[in-house]
Amino acid sequence: MTTPPTARVRSRESSGIDQAILDRFADRCVRIPMRAGLRSLNLSNAVAIAAYEALRQHQFTGLE
Repeated sequence: MTTPPTARVRSRESSGIDQAILDRFADRCVRIPMRAGLRSLNLSNAVAIAAYEALRQHQFTGLE
């Protein structure tokens, strides 16, 4: 099984990801759900969530 390339894009808390990027890749964008009113996650927490999900999708191969 071939896995397509992955890009993880992060942005400034104050401005978010440019709308043109979100529009262009709308079918491939995912977001980390958050409670209403929260401003953002700490970058290291967001990266940890994304890394965990990537490993989970590959059944944690190599981490036995």
